[in-house]
Amino acid sequence: MQRYYNSYYLSNTVLILVYLAFRRISKKPTDLMIPDQFLPESIASNREVQIMTLGAIAVIIKYLKSPTHEVFFLNFFFFFKSSSITLLYFSDTWLMLWYLNMCFICWMLFKMPFTLHENKFSKFSSVAEFEKEVLNKKTNWVFLFYSPINNDCIATNSLWCDLSVKYTTNALKFAMVDVDQSRFLSQRCVVECDSYSRQLPCLVVYSEGKETKRFPPVGKNGELNTVINYKVKEIVKFLGIDRLYLSTRDNSN
Repeated sequence: MQRYYNSYYLSNTVLILVYLAFRRISKKPTDLMIPDQFLPESIASNREVQIMTLGAIAVIIKYLKSPTHEVFFLNFFFFFKSSSITLLYFSDTWLMLWYLNMCFICWMLFKMPFTLHENKFSKFSSVAEFEKEVLNKKTNWVFLFYSPINNDCIATNSLWCDLSVKYTTNALKFAMVDVDQSRFLSQRCVVECDSYSRQLPCLVVYSEGKETKRFPPVGKNGELNTVINYKVKEIVKFLGIDRLYLSTRDNSN
């Protein structure tokens, strides 16, 4: 629970409380001009109930699909603030503007923190070190390229840490590279150095000095899939990590 006691979670919790306070002093959101004939009469024209219900459904769906708690909280805070701004728009425009400004300030000042969980990552920072340890040896490597200020990297970090703990052997090792700190190494491995790139986080598998797979996969023209799903079992199978683990686990300590 201690990881949730930081400025990001606290500031977003405050925004929830602020909305509740604004809701008490604002008028009830205006009803829909044309009631929905397919809904019960009590909520057919009730804009507030409908917006909050849609927001709740979206949060539940995102929760079921979220690979980590961090991903869920990112989605939860986003949908709550979006619903709150919409409701305030239909009740009090000035309060809506105040709340929108507060959300923007919190977004600018407070980011979800990047926290390393228990892991077995080695850290690489130079091209020379990479070529010596990875390209000139028969050890299998899984490289994680990340940025500590990229939301996707922050939200999925626990997934990759768990993978490193679960699958590391003497002949299958995991390494991590901060693209902000190691731009030359990232470029050497054909990974974008932009902290907000959609290519991050990027996992690249090297077997006997050669790249065999990478996730997310990149097309011939450098394009990425429109939607990237972080489903661990599918990623492990796609990259062949499970196969490498089975073939090397007898050599582990």
